Amino acid sequence: MTNANSLYQADKPVFEVFPTVNAQYYWRAKAANGRILCHSENYTTRQAAVDGVNSLIRNIKKYY
Repeated sequence: MTNANSLYQADKPVFEVFPTVNAQYYWRAKAANGRILCHSENYTTRQAAVDGVNSLIRNIKKYY
């Protein structure tokens, strides 16, 4: 995968949340060119996955 610095520098990454086959959720970040930059582990609820995305964004802005 990629590191947080390259994710931060990606041209407008898009975060998507998807359900898994076992009724959990995960997110992934995609670059403007469609390349998947990174993905999460599973979360038990959709809201928890969204919270994970928001945490990632906050931490990237804070440290990069």
